[in-house]
Amino acid sequence: MNKDNKKYILYGIKQSVKFSFIAAAILTAVGFIVALIKSSSKLESIYMSYYYFGGFSLIFAIPLLNKRDEDPKVRKTRHSNFLYGFGAFQNPYADEEMTKSFEEFRGEGFWNGIDVVIFALLLFLYGFILESITIYIRG
Repeated sequence: MNKDNKKYILYGIKQSVKFSFIAAAILTAVGFIVALIKSSSKLESIYMSYYYFGGFSLIFAIPLLNKRDEDPKVRKTRHSNFLYGFGAFQNPYADEEMTKSFEEFRGEGFWNGIDVVIFALLLFLYGFILESITIYIRG
């Protein structure tokens, strides 16, 4: 793994942490408003909103984890003139190039999926901490 990939991965992790704090602040406000409307426990509504949004954001990680960005060679072959009536997704030459570069090339899509998973896990962690505090306070 070269330096650019490491920088990209670390940047993604930092962004996930930053966005999880921002989402936690927004979800705290939403949970507080929901608690006022329902006349229920404020901490319980806040940590439940963390859990719900964390689970919802994991839905978006699944397609990203399976996504691979195209290698430039494959993109050029795939989008070249269609050979012998093959469509853009049925080009046998592109499939051959794809199999050559599939193992060696894992693009940004996969790491974006990992960043979303980290974001969701941090929200789950915040929710767990608030739930533990709530249980401790109630005794």
